Amino acid sequence: MHPLVDQLLQEQGARWVEGAGLDAFLEEAADGALLFVRGEALRKPETADVAVVVRELLREFDGRLQVGVVADRDEAEIKRRYGVLAVPSVVYVRGGKAVSTIPRIADWPDYKRAAEQMLAAA
Repeated sequence: MHPLVDQLLQEQGARWVEGAGLDAFLEEAADGALLFVRGEALRKPETADVAVVVRELLREFDGRLQVGVVADRDEAEIKRRYGVLAVPSVVYVRGGKAVSTIPRIADWPDYKRAAEQMLAAA
């Protein structure tokens, strides 16, 4: 696993999300959640860049966002469920449904705007 993903899990409050625990995770994140679908970090150098963006989203929205890092073994299932075609991706989920997905790396305002829109629907 990439060190930046480790930091998300160990220092920034992100959680592992597995297929069996996904619905429970999303219920706890009633206002909205981010699912970080990483892909293979060694083959996808953008994974580190997106991990930095996720870290900054956690800081920017201080406690208002729950972040789930999708476990490798359940990635295919969760990608199908939310229509994720490219990895890494950040999926914004509210009420169990994807409200926005940002594939690969994008501009910071895109990530921030998607989070604001999801949280504004609360």
